[in-house]
Amino acid sequence: SLGNLSDEQQRFTAWVESEITSKPKLKIINPPYGFQWAHEWGSIVVQSNEKSFDCGIYI
Repeated sequence: SLGNLSDEQQRFTAWVESEITSKPKLKIINPPYGFQWAHEWGSIVVQSNEKSFDCGIYI
């Protein structure tokens, strides 16, 4: 369900925040939805896509 997909994205986001502790995060409001953290070495993105029903962490 979409609720499970949202829960998974929230768990991934919380895990990245606890491990990386970089603020602020950028909220991605266009599909695929998620959050992005920018660093001098690159970005970390947590995204979920309702159409393909997937969720992941991208570096």
